[in-house]
Amino acid sequence: MTAITSGKAGVGLLLRRCVQWRVGIGWYLIAIFGFIPIYLVGYSVFFGVNLPLALLAQWTLIFTVFLPQAVLIILTASFAEELGWRGFALPRLQQRYAPVLGTVILGSLHALWHLPVFFTGVLGPFSFTNYVGFFIVAIAATFFYAWVFNHTRGSVLLATLTHGFADAAVFVALLIPAHLVVTGWARPFVYGGWQAENIVIFGALAVLLLVFTRGRLGYNPERNAQLFEVPQPAETPAALTNL
Repeated sequence: MTAITSGKAGVGLLLRRCVQWRVGIGWYLIAIFGFIPIYLVGYSVFFGVNLPLALLAQWTLIFTVFLPQAVLIILTASFAEELGWRGFALPRLQQRYAPVLGTVILGSLHALWHLPVFFTGVLGPFSFTNYVGFFIVAIAATFFYAWVFNHTRGSVLLATLTHGFADAAVFVALLIPAHLVVTGWARPFVYGGWQAENIVIFGALAVLLLVFTRGRLGYNPERNAQLFEVPQPAETPAALTNL
C-alpha cells in the first residue's frame, strides 16, 4: 500500500522509521515497562490484592515469563502488525480525522482484525460479550500507543516494542492467587464476562491521556505529515528551461 500511494520514496521513508531509535531513554522505559504498573494498580483494585508486593516477591517472572514472551510476540506478530497500524495507517488517519477520531478508527480496525482469533483456541471459544469487551479495550489501549507514537517521531521500532511488551505484560495475572474469590462491588466486573475490569482500567487510562494532552496525544500536524508525505522536487522556473 505504501508503494502504491507513495512510490519507492515512500517505502524508503517507512523503512527508515522502522529503525528510528533516537527517541530518548524515557520512551524506551515507557514502551517496555509502561503496561506493567497499569495492570498492577488496576488489578490490585479489582481483585483486592497487593500485586506490586506480589511482584517483588516473584520478581523472577520478569525474566522467566515477561521478557521471553515479549521477544516472541515481537518476532512473530508485533512488527508485522505495526508496519500497518502505526507505520501506514495512523499518520494518515490523524491527518484526515485528527488524533482522537483517528485513534478510535484505528482501534476499531485492530479489534476487527483479531475477530478470527476468537474462533480459535487462542482467544476462543467465541463469546459476544467477551469480544465486545475486547473491542472496547482495543480502542482504549490504542490511545496509549498513539501517545507514544506521536512522541517518538513516528518510530515503528518503538511502536513494535510497545505492542510486544504490552501484550506480554498480562503476566501480571499470574500474581493473582488461583483460588481467590472476588466479592463486593468488584464481583460483577470480574465475573460479568465483558472484560469489564479491563474496560475500566484502559478506559481510565485513555481519559487521563486525553485530559493531560488536551486531546492532542502529542500530535503535531507538520511532523505527522513528514512521516508519509514524500517531498516533491522543486519545479524549475520556465525561464531557465528555455535557456
